[in-house]
Amino acid sequence: MKITVYNTIYWKYDTLKLQPKQSIDIAFVCFYDEFPDKEEWTNNQRNVERSWTYQHLNSRMQWKYMKFHPFMHINSDIYIYIDGTTRFKHENSVKELVDQLKGDILLFKHPERNNIDEEAKACVDLELYYKWELFEQQVNSYRNLWYNDNKLFTAWVMVYRKSSKLENMFNEWWGECLAWTQHDQLSFNYLLWKHKIDVSVIDWDLWNNNILTFEYPHA
Repeated sequence: MKITVYNTIYWKYDTLKLQPKQSIDIAFVCFYDEFPDKEEWTNNQRNVERSWTYQHLNSRMQWKYMKFHPFMHINSDIYIYIDGTTRFKHENSVKELVDQLKGDILLFKHPERNNIDEEAKACVDLELYYKWELFEQQVNSYRNLWYNDNKLFTAWVMVYRKSSKLENMFNEWWGECLAWTQHDQLSFNYLLWKHKIDVSVIDWDLWNNNILTFEYPHA
């Protein structure tokens, strides 16, 4: 079984993090536009691949394209996306994550918000991307399709199996970001519901667990 851990670093927004050597056989892959600053990779083999896809888009959207489409560049049985600020804590981190993957995808619950209405409000409060009216239109479009949520999953860390169902969902996820806002957290939870994705939930606190840590959270 091939397991690939990948991240995307565009516009040198993050540095490549030194990760502890893992107890199981995995591949680390980073997609980038400009070669990112890096720490010494004493315990890892890591492929760094330049992506020329969608150069006409801004760096944030190029980063999201690769986040959504690793299967177009990497053949793997299990994909693990980690935010560019993520660092595994020990040699069994990946194994412990994979062991919890029972359904199509393994996700953390959002540590601060419970639904897409709260997420949209937070984006406006943080002055992210767009004005409230566009976020409101996006949320209302999902509500009009009978989407009703009482929990929010974060897309900062995703562990998922290779499948046509998830590839179709990720393709539509990219389309939603093009159609509405660059903030993928809003459409992510709606599309999990729409495509009937079987979600395994990590019961640990995203900010305080024994598997991984973040230097700082991304918006």
